[in-house]
Amino acid sequence: MPPKASLTQRLFWYLLCLSVLIRTGITFFETPNIALAPELTQDYNDRSRLISYAHFFAWSGGNFMNIAMLFIVFPLFVTGSMSEAVSSRAPYTAYGVIASVLIFISIMVSSAGTHSRIPTLYSPPQQRKLTVPKIFKEIFETLANRSFVSIFAASMLGAMGLGLKASLHLYFVSYFWEFTPAETGYLSIGIFLSAFIGFKIAPFVSERMGKKNGAIIVGLVAFVAAPIPICMRLFDMLPANGDPIIFWFNLILGSLILA
Repeated sequence: MPPKASLTQRLFWYLLCLSVLIRTGITFFETPNIALAPELTQDYNDRSRLISYAHFFAWSGGNFMNIAMLFIVFPLFVTGSMSEAVSSRAPYTAYGVIASVLIFISIMVSSAGTHSRIPTLYSPPQQRKLTVPKIFKEIFETLANRSFVSIFAASMLGAMGLGLKASLHLYFVSYFWEFTPAETGYLSIGIFLSAFIGFKIAPFVSERMGKKNGAIIVGLVAFVAAPIPICMRLFDMLPANGDPIIFWFNLILGSLILA
């Protein structure tokens, strides 16, 4: 059982240790699962297709669970505002049980579906003998590549930003914007809309600006536009919470930024 909320220090360590254990458990499946793609096929396009499917189902599955939480699970336990739903324990208990069952089913289906491919898996070449100095030498050679360092740094900063946004999302929609669970669910549906928008505009941007320049310019526009709703609210440039304009403004701008 978790410690009482009043014991903040114990609760912090409980959540921290549990989060690390959960992430470690995910790694035991996720890392071998992704690493299996190069062994299933040696063709570059086929590998890219397999990994694309994996990312698509991981992304869409997580988003579907979020939508189900907001449209189905929350209304079953809470009838009030989003802030009331967020602070209630019952919907999260149900969500955790449902998500755990679905995760287990996904792992078993993936494992059983690839089990028959074991005899035909690619046999890796004989393992090299690596010493500690040689390992560090290869690491430093990789870090000496400016292109790799740029991509790595950008990916790290992007992941930090996305993680921070995801962590604070429920607090913003609940207490800052005071949306209802249904409105928050429609915002999640907007994520699917953003994927289709991005799919349509990506070739156009790439053709007109080039991949590198297009990615930089579009990324900067999204970076600048992301805090606009919050800044407008802080400077009293938006109507009061509860006005439909607030919801539609966040839905449209949020979908375009994600796209």
